[in-house]
Amino acid sequence: MKTKMEAKQEKVAEKPRFGKRLWDAGKKLMAGTLACAVLALPFYSRPAMAEGKGWAIAWPGYVLHANKPTLRIEGGASFDTGTSVYAFTDFEPSKDNSVSFDTFYGEGRIAQELFKGLAAYAEVDAGSGMDSVFRPGLMYSASPGGFFLLFRVSPWSMGGAEDIQLVAYASKTFADRVFMEVLVKANILAKTIYSELGVGILFGGRLSAGIQLRMFTELEEKHTDVAPVARLGVRF
Repeated sequence: MKTKMEAKQEKVAEKPRFGKRLWDAGKKLMAGTLACAVLALPFYSRPAMAEGKGWAIAWPGYVLHANKPTLRIEGGASFDTGTSVYAFTDFEPSKDNSVSFDTFYGEGRIAQELFKGLAAYAEVDAGSGMDSVFRPGLMYSASPGGFFLLFRVSPWSMGGAEDIQLVAYASKTFADRVFMEVLVKANILAKTIYSELGVGILFGGRLSAGIQLRMFTELEEKHTDVAPVARLGVRF
């Protein structure tokens, strides 16, 4: 039979150390504060935001190796207050239904510029069969030599498995006709990398056609899944 002292020691041992509990609480507080601040910023200057510029693209496509259709809808807007928003959603059929788009994955992000090129952002990831994930972070963008470059870092996440995420994105249009884009998204603790490589041709500024490689790498398993997607683009 355990003594009161032994029972107390076991109970204490089961709890995370005070420093870790304090750190976890601090992360949640900072994440919540950042989210509230970023999400509230647009409402401080709502009249000025009427000058914002928005865009949207629909990408119907076909996953070649899996013989199934796919649809990506993405869009964004930027405002003269330094606030910007971006979101995309991928729709695909489930394994049991090759026609209906009944599964999805999407990300939504709102950012506020702090200094030239540097911004704070709050992001929400959601999809079929997963817990929604909230990510706060910082991002930096620049346009050297006609390229558009974007770098993001999110030091933690809430709602799903905790992770550190690093993202790099680059795009460029050549001769107003051929475009390319590269996305690399690394989850440090999960030891996974998701990447996209896309090339295409523009037709009149609103239509495009090309191919995109979507790759998911599990570093511990040393395995990469590659999904080539033939796709069209319709810009609104």
